[in-house]
Amino acid sequence: TRTGDTLPSLVERPTQANAENAAVFVSIHINSVDNAPNANGTEVYYADSNNGNAYGTTSEKLATNILNRMLYYMGSTNRGVKTAEHAVTKRCEMPAALTEVGFITNPTEVYNMTTDEYQYGAPMAIQQSIVSCGFLFLQKLVNLFGESMIASYTVATRMENILMIPIIGIQNTMAAFAGQNMGARQPERVSKGLGQGVLVSLLMTAALCLCQLLGMELIIRAFKLDAAAAAICRQHLFAS
Repeated sequence: TRTGDTLPSLVERPTQANAENAAVFVSIHINSVDNAPNANGTEVYYADSNNGNAYGTTSEKLATNILNRMLYYMGSTNRGVKTAEHAVTKRCEMPAALTEVGFITNPTEVYNMTTDEYQYGAPMAIQQSIVSCGFLFLQKLVNLFGESMIASYTVATRMENILMIPIIGIQNTMAAFAGQNMGARQPERVSKGLGQGVLVSLLMTAALCLCQLLGMELIIRAFKLDAAAAAICRQHLFAS
């Protein structure tokens, strides 16, 4: 809701999201509590009054997905998914969640939030959760076009997932490599490794795309698609 050092009101934030027809809304916060310096952990809220399924998912599912991924990447204490009628979530017209990364009143968590695990892990978790919701939105749209489109999309998606396995492997390797070298205060190695990683990914992508194009008819026959679905699938495989 902002690109500079500004402070939109709690009403202005969801109003902007609604005006821009946003698909999801995620509000990121740091928690605090008086007279409890040991309070710690990550929690995510959603509003019961805004938990519909109009976009193919719900605020509860979005909140659960975000929490699970944040716990995985940050290793923080699980305080759970909770409901509350926060102004920024209940006024949204799309799935909305409010994340509490950790407690600024806990000295250990203050330190944790300065580490690479938290500073890279929290945004990565939220990003991946939003991408997951995007797949649900897309599947709901595909279903509107009938059986042939669903069959074609399913085949194309499976092939994309299979072909992405080595690319994702490189991405995960580079993420660990970058984190380790940033922790060791050697950013120059990150820059060099990034260039090499991008080059390997491009070469591998080109080889995998060529294999998919050359084997397109074999793929269609393997999934036993009818003529209508096969025609759509050719377009999907070529475009992907």
